[in-house]
Amino acid sequence: MSAESIILYENDKFHLRSINHADIELLRIWKNKNKKYFFHTSIITIEQQLNWFESFYLMEDDHMYIVEELCEEKPIKVG
Repeated sequence: MSAESIILYENDKFHLRSINHADIELLRIWKNKNKKYFFHTSIITIEQQLNWFESFYLMEDDHMYIVEELCEEKPIKVG
């Protein structure tokens, strides 16, 4: 996985890109807010999230993406 995001799809309203280090805190917040929908239902700490990302980053056969709505100021992460 590259240290920078790769945009896989883009149109005039949104784009789909690979996650990067800058996304990990938001992903942790989203996961903790929606924990009832996950197998692992405990609150994830910042340290656990960092450890997860370090392991995930090394895997070549697992991919995660984020959708960003394209706005005038800057993209807004929506899912």
